[in-house]
Amino acid sequence: MSLAESVASELKGTGVTMTVLCPGPVPTEFQTRAGISDRTFPPLLTRSPVRVARDGYRGLKEGRRMVVPGSANKVVAALARLMPRGIVLDVAATRQEGRDR
Repeated sequence: MSLAESVASELKGTGVTMTVLCPGPVPTEFQTRAGISDRTFPPLLTRSPVRVARDGYRGLKEGRRMVVPGSANKVVAALARLMPRGIVLDVAATRQEGRDR
């Protein structure tokens, strides 16, 4: 996000925009191949690929700098930015434990 915000700021006034899509969990072949179960994330956070693409495209057309589909994902993204980075990394590491890498 920091890189995207920095680039977006540098592009201001050039007619070029940058939109970052933070989709949250999306059930795709990528998750399956990565060994991520459908049950890893609460259904409240999961969005379909079609919905994520539609929301991302709409945000791009509106010139938004960041798109986070779904209210629950917006809350999670906001909390991750407010929490100390060490805690966020520890939570992420805990979620990865036991998975084949």
